[in-house]
Amino acid sequence: RHLKICNVNQLITHIVNEGNRIFKGTEFEKDWCIHHDALKQYWTPEAQAHIKSLGMLHRQIHIPNDYIDEENEVTPKAYIGKLPGDSPEGSPLDTNLFSDLKQALGVNCAMTLHLPI
Repeated sequence: RHLKICNVNQLITHIVNEGNRIFKGTEFEKDWCIHHDALKQYWTPEAQAHIKSLGMLHRQIHIPNDYIDEENEVTPKAYIGKLPGDSPEGSPLDTNLFSDLKQALGVNCAMTLHLPI
């Protein structure tokens, strides 16, 4: 079995090409956005330069270093340059809620087993 490795710029080009294909002819054709989690290679200066060359840098979902919210409050240092949702509190299913979800489903099934379908 061979592992396939590719340059992250190939991945980025694929994301942009597929997004352009999917959104062509829709209301989002000119302003759809891209997002990726904290894959280190994706956020290197070289990869970001490639995204910029594809015209997508401004359409990338992330919290910029100079972000100011609606109340003119500067972003807390803990969030500067980070990705929304790339933390356990932003993605609670990653921490433990899948087990809670399975438990709740089991309880619901057990409690309603006697009801007619």
